[in-house]
Amino acid sequence: MNKENNIFAQNAKVEKTFLNREVDKIIDEIKSSDKVQKLIEKYNVTEQEIITKLDLFIQVLENESLENDKDFEISFKRDEDGEIKRIFTSSLKRKRNIYKENFWLTNISVVDIEKDLKDLMRDNSIKNSDINKRYIDLVKMYKKNNLGFFLYGNNGVGKSTFLKSSAVTYAKEGFSVAFINIPIFQQHLMDKISEKKLNLSEIIEKLKKVDVLYLDDLGLEKKSDWFRDTVLLQVLENRYFNKKKTFFSSYFSINQLEEVYLAIIENEHKKAKNNLSEIEKLKISKFINRIKSLSVEYEIKGEKISI
Repeated sequence: MNKENNIFAQNAKVEKTFLNREVDKIIDEIKSSDKVQKLIEKYNVTEQEIITKLDLFIQVLENESLENDKDFEISFKRDEDGEIKRIFTSSLKRKRNIYKENFWLTNISVVDIEKDLKDLMRDNSIKNSDINKRYIDLVKMYKKNNLGFFLYGNNGVGKSTFLKSSAVTYAKEGFSVAFINIPIFQQHLMDKISEKKLNLSEIIEKLKKVDVLYLDDLGLEKKSDWFRDTVLLQVLENRYFNKKKTFFSSYFSINQLEEVYLAIIENEHKKAKNNLSEIEKLKISKFINRIKSLSVEYEIKGEKISI
């Protein structure tokens, strides 16, 4: 019996020694992590506390090994009672991507840029260029003004790039955002009408309610009184009365845009050999005036850019 007890005791001793070695290996591995070691030093964590909370420290180490492929960071700190407590925070990956959830109507028009305004201003390709000076002026206005912008200028001078970065900035700040390319939006509606799948009222409501709305390439859409008056004007009227921020970009200035709309209709009437009615002029004027009341006009000049 004594012999059996001795063998049991010896086995237990061997097993304990083995476990102690394994624990020591794990502790060494935990301490080899710069991030974990800094936290250990910051909170004066003892080796006994590491052993007691070994599952927590292993979890922190495993989470760190995932690098950028994770939604949450697992860490620890001391609570008010001095106990080591597990904490969860959003990972860099999640912080970078969560803003995308604030974009509405992405099935219609997608923002193909991830830079916010700070990223854009740091971009090496524009740092010492004329476009950088233009953007600096816009950022100053952006911070001061409660209205949106109406940016106009030639193709490729950076209108849409600035507005997209502005949209990302608002989304990262927690605002809902819709970035709508006007010609694509119009075509989307036409396609849905032909497929008999259009839920126009739902789309219009979202365009009215979204915190910040961007209407890109205004004036390049196909001529359509219905699209301008029933869709766009209805949205702009509602946003004006509810003080919702709205941005525009166009190849044309606001006054030129009015001339374009008038010229198209006048040309149609000439072909039909009748005169443009005052009501039609009034509708165009109302649309243009609403744009003016929602935005500050700014011309972007210069060479084409590639960002």
